[in-house]
Amino acid sequence: MGYLEEPYMIKLDCKGCEQEILDKSLDHLRKFQAILMEYTYYGDYKWVMDRLRETHRCTRYPDRLFPSPKMGVLVCLKV
Repeated sequence: MGYLEEPYMIKLDCKGCEQEILDKSLDHLRKFQAILMEYTYYGDYKWVMDRLRETHRCTRYPDRLFPSPKMGVLVCLKV
């Protein structure tokens, strides 16, 4: 069995500060193979996806309890 490349995965749940984290930590986040991110971004969620898409393929999963384009989960896998 092979080992996972490090760093492999990070989960972010930052309650509305996604933009700040991406602005300050994008180079570090690019090192992860998988990024799971809950978002409650008060602007357009597409901005968050576009920033992560620079190095990862992202899929958006809307929040089923509180349907809103501003809330959900992004799963981004390194390409």
